Amino acid sequence: MKPLHICLILLAVLSSGLIPTQAQDLSRVGSTKISDQIPMEWISASNLENFSASSQRLLNATEVGQPRKARFVYLVPSDKQVRDDYKVALFDLALYLRDKYQKELGNDLTFLPQVEVYQTDHTADWYRSHVNGGSSAWFLNNALGEGFRYSGGYFGDPNNRWNFFIDADPACGQGIGANGVPPNGGWAVLSANDLRGLTGKQNVPQCAGDPPDNAGIYRWIGGAGHELGHTWDLPHPPGCGSGGEYGGCTGGATAYFSWMYAGYYFFPGTYFLAEDKQKLLTDSIDSPFFQPIDLRSPARLDFDDDRISDPVIWNVGAGVWQVYKSSTATITSFQWGANGDELVPNDYDGDGQTDFSVWRPSDSTWYIFQSTDSTIVGVTFGTASDIPVPRDYDGDLRADIAVWRPSSAVWYVYRSGTNITTAFQFGTTGDIPIPADFDGDKRNDYAIFRPSENAWYIYKSYLNSFDMVTFGLSGDELVPQDFDGDSKADIAVWRPSDGNWYVLGSAVGFYSTHFGSSGDLPVPADYDGDAKTDLSVWRPSTATFWILGSSAGLQVVSLGQSSDVPVAFHAR
Repeated sequence: MKPLHICLILLAVLSSGLIPTQAQDLSRVGSTKISDQIPMEWISASNLENFSASSQRLLNATEVGQPRKARFVYLVPSDKQVRDDYKVALFDLALYLRDKYQKELGNDLTFLPQVEVYQTDHTADWYRSHVNGGSSAWFLNNALGEGFRYSGGYFGDPNNRWNFFIDADPACGQGIGANGVPPNGGWAVLSANDLRGLTGKQNVPQCAGDPPDNAGIYRWIGGAGHELGHTWDLPHPPGCGSGGEYGGCTGGATAYFSWMYAGYYFFPGTYFLAEDKQKLLTDSIDSPFFQPIDLRSPARLDFDDDRISDPVIWNVGAGVWQVYKSSTATITSFQWGANGDELVPNDYDGDGQTDFSVWRPSDSTWYIFQSTDSTIVGVTFGTASDIPVPRDYDGDLRADIAVWRPSSAVWYVYRSGTNITTAFQFGTTGDIPIPADFDGDKRNDYAIFRPSENAWYIYKSYLNSFDMVTFGLSGDELVPQDFDGDSKADIAVWRPSDGNWYVLGSAVGFYSTHFGSSGDLPVPADYDGDAKTDLSVWRPSTATFWILGSSAGLQVVSLGQSSDVPVAFHAR
């Protein structure tokens, strides 16, 4: 049997808050044997026979010509329940890794993820106790075999990289990990501790006396991304694991803290080495998995899919929207909604175009006209006293139906990626919900403004922490958007009393600009398509939009009449 090499030896040292430069023997943590690069000698003869490429190719003939994918499979033993939090966590994981791979590889290249769930017909104990190969590999072989059986996967699958997450724990001394070496690689097996970690739960040490892993969710995302790298046959950097300063890595600290060694622990602040990127982009087996995918978030109030926000007004009495489309410089009208509705325009169907949509408090129903196929969707969600807060909370580039309940300060989000409703308490009665993507991860953060303190509270779920910033005065209009173009929402207000915009830019720091006057309403959006929010106001007295484009300069658009309402101001 080949010697075991693991990345998890860092846990005991890193949990103390220290960054080690002297590595220990990488084959053990206490008495726990874990190999994140599984040698094929571990794989049982029955698995190789049942799930070889030759035995499965005819069964999977329908996959010919299908897009290649990274598959994230949640396996549920027969004595466990399917858990919604694990499903949500795996979906989040898949998209976080998709996004991070794209940042690392450049040119919009990344993989296409798919998440699936299977309830198996064996108990959790069966996976660690059923004889299948060598005793240290029973758990691995059983999970791998069952994963292949339910998903239709097999060793060396040219169209898929298989990542099995099973809600069961290996016995002390049993291993888990990944293999990407042709012709039988392309798979990874991870256990219940990974699922616990991805949901912020305390892990269960595999052996008595092992230290717990108290790292946050990002560490587990990074670890899964590391194993995903192994499914594409990315190795540990040369020399790493041989002992000495920086683990003996030939590349020193740069190699040591790269994603394919210790860097997973510091996700998302890690990276691929140049040779890793080169392999993924040029290898004849790996490179077909990476195709250009547009992962830009849709522009706010973009009704013509040109990534430029459109000036929009709504006639309350008639329920008619008027849109000044930037792509054609023409005005179109559309009747949608009725007096008393809340305006909730967003891209709910993921086509990059804003959908006409309202929320009706009287029946707690969301009425959405989908731009993709011109179909009407009605979803009952929330109660009459809730505040609608639709945003993309799960990073799938589609807005999620969501409400904030003032009476309990609970956020209820119907996640479009998994069709699961999550609930999270943040804030208190009297607060104002102001969700936005403050950290640039393509997911809107729970955030509230507390008028009694003039304080912004922003919750960062994956760090399990929140920021508090005192900013603004009573009477200010809250306008958190990305004014400096770094893909992060900035804390910002517009002050009606003096017509000034006060912005705490996440990239450029604090600044103020005078634009607008008393009686105006702030309607900030990206009206010139440069990925920066423009200072802009709607002037009811003249029914005009005044836009100070960050690239295009001053623009004045007449639209509607004084009794109409600007959608950018009133929309949730």
